[in-house]
Amino acid sequence: MKHLHDILPRDRRGAIALTFALGLVPMLLGVGTGVDIVRGVQVKRVLQAAVDSAALAGASAYANGDSSSAASTVASNYFSLNGLPLPGGAPSPTTTVSTSEQSSNGVVSGYTVTVAATTQMPTTFMSLLISSVAVTTSATAVNPVSQVTVDGSGILDNFKSSACDLNTIFYYLTSDDNTIPNPNTFTSAQQIGTNGTTNNPSVSFNITATQKIGFALKNVTGGICNYGNSQYGSTPGTTNWYFTTAWPPSNNPYNSATLQAVPNNRSFYTTTTSTPNTVLTPPVGGGGFSTPPTYPTITCQQIGTQYVNYYWNDMGGNSDDLDYNDMEYSLNCTPAGGSHGSGTVASIQPVYLSR
Repeated sequence: MKHLHDILPRDRRGAIALTFALGLVPMLLGVGTGVDIVRGVQVKRVLQAAVDSAALAGASAYANGDSSSAASTVASNYFSLNGLPLPGGAPSPTTTVSTSEQSSNGVVSGYTVTVAATTQMPTTFMSLLISSVAVTTSATAVNPVSQVTVDGSGILDNFKSSACDLNTIFYYLTSDDNTIPNPNTFTSAQQIGTNGTTNNPSVSFNITATQKIGFALKNVTGGICNYGNSQYGSTPGTTNWYFTTAWPPSNNPYNSATLQAVPNNRSFYTTTTSTPNTVLTPPVGGGGFSTPPTYPTITCQQIGTQYVNYYWNDMGGNSDDLDYNDMEYSLNCTPAGGSHGSGTVASIQPVYLSR
């Protein structure tokens, strides 16, 4: 006996459609997963760039142990400016900023700022399985601490100049290129050298790569030998101050509080060299500077492995010889507390990322 299905032709279209439909689901999930993955990569790329730049900005502001809070604020603000809005409809991320100190051989060798950010990226095709995916990034930037050294051999011998004025150099820390500090706050630890003694040892102090350093010259008219009034009217025993960050020059420079410079002339001149103890010939009879000299402030990040030479003209005497040899010194930066980063002087001066 023949069965009915043996007589009638078989119709398999429904089975084929069902099979295709069942196979389409994983295919669509696979394609959709790829799309969501690409979106996640885009979100992560934006987040990573934002935390990188925020960490670098924060570390640059982390100039000393007292500026942790300010560094955190800078990093947070910088992230807000660069990390938003996120692509793909991702919500605003949750961010955290933390600071810490690095140390090497018991000495602070760097200040770090870590910025972390996370967001829940909503899925599209993958929403059948999961509604969102966490995207997390972080970056740590380091502001390395360097040792600034004023070399005591060779150049510092020029502190013992033939000037009749008594001259003393101090360093000070500043946040800009124009602030004139109160000289009454200077301490003996900030003294670099003086022509009032034959003993001027090397002076070293630690600062971060982005900390700006300025210099001040304390000038006492006739402090070593009395020649009467100077050509600019300063009487014997008068104390005058010059500051590298003072610009423009004062029109009435000689007084007991804030000597800045004399008209048509700056009080200091700078050069750079790649080797230590290089005494270069400063300008003679140059008349004066119409723009601020180079390096009114310096940072270790700025000068790297260079040596910066300073030449001062105290503008004393009965006539101004403009020879800039009344006080001379040279300085450079090296790692503090041992090496960090890759261990080379050139690599540790700038603020750097450390992931």
